[in-house]
Amino acid sequence: MVLGIVYALVYDYIYTTYICDIFSYHGSGHHISWTINHLLLYVALAATPLLLYRGLHTVASAFSFFVWFFAFIPLLNNLFTWGYPSVVWVSYSLTMYAFMCLFFATDNWCMLKRLFTAKHVKIKFQQIEWLIFFLYFVMLVSNANNMHMVNFLQDSETMYDLRAENSMGGNYLVAWMRSAFLPLLLVCYLRNHSYEKYAMVFIAYLSVYMIDYQKMTFLYPFLLTGLYFLASRGKRGFSEKFHIVLIAIFIIVPLLLISNLSNPTVYAIAAIFIMRTQCIEGMVGSTYFNFFCLHDHPYTYYNHINVVNALTHANPYPQSIGLAVTGGDGNANGTFWLMDGVAAWGIMGIIIISVLFILFKSMFNSIGKKYEITFCVPVLFFGIQAMINMSLFTALNSCGFILLYLIFLFVDLNNGTKSIRHK
Repeated sequence: MVLGIVYALVYDYIYTTYICDIFSYHGSGHHISWTINHLLLYVALAATPLLLYRGLHTVASAFSFFVWFFAFIPLLNNLFTWGYPSVVWVSYSLTMYAFMCLFFATDNWCMLKRLFTAKHVKIKFQQIEWLIFFLYFVMLVSNANNMHMVNFLQDSETMYDLRAENSMGGNYLVAWMRSAFLPLLLVCYLRNHSYEKYAMVFIAYLSVYMIDYQKMTFLYPFLLTGLYFLASRGKRGFSEKFHIVLIAIFIIVPLLLISNLSNPTVYAIAAIFIMRTQCIEGMVGSTYFNFFCLHDHPYTYYNHINVVNALTHANPYPQSIGLAVTGGDGNANGTFWLMDGVAAWGIMGIIIISVLFILFKSMFNSIGKKYEITFCVPVLFFGIQAMINMSLFTALNSCGFILLYLIFLFVDLNNGTKSIRHK
């Protein structure tokens, strides 16, 4: 809890110093000054959910902790500091606080675990391995004319232009390769000490970056390798200390970056690390709360989901929600609390999508009945991190969660690799 209090205070300092002072992001709004009562309430709401957190002992706990870290803290800080009417910031902050506590409290819930304890006809690992290689080749051939290498630290404008030109649209194959297939192979090859194949996957990530121009695609194999070795060195320590390491990194690194922004390289890294990763949900949150809570735009009532809208044709916005809330000036995708909550039905939307999220992470907990947490979390890491910045319904497809669930269920991931069974 002390760690949560410290991070909540440091996050506010980072957001105020970097996002507000340097980028003047609040614009017509303003970062209001703290009163002692508001500050005490803010740190209490931010930190007390961690009293229910028991470490990274289940797959669901990884989902819950990432939501607390990358969504709950940024959104809570925005609600307290933007200057919304009391009815807005009180109702939304207390509703999200209640469900954040419930997320941690339900981390041991496990749905459909009998699927993973029952006997199935198993697909050999080598078969799924060759299928992924084939799909990777198809991806390269179909995108060969759109592949370019861009240094995102020195030529970010070109990168954004290429990303806009080669919009992913419905290209699920690239998304699945990035979020599901390549992470699975990378971790399996590391487990089996197949370093030649591991190097091939590393290069494959580079080629995916040359297609989607997402900075995280380039950085992810480095992060995943580090996460794997952190998990494999001390399994018990990984489960109990992962949150300490992550919070420490996101306290120390931003403070070091802010102190040396005169360096062009540091300035570029700060934009990625602080603005695009650590504080992005707080920035996007203000866009959604202003659009739906202050300007009284109509809710979507879940018609923003393509399947629902195909039946009802009742979506009030011709474009995506991310474009609608910015008036077409940018694609402000946000976490499920924003896109499937605030945009869908306000407070009622927050309640509905939070319940669905609990069911979703409880289903993935069944994977932990078959495989060790130190294997599951690295494989799912990219998908969990990406899920924080999109609709939960989009994440099921785009992040490859459905595919990974089926792979964990039907593929013998111990076949051809070091044993990763749950003990």
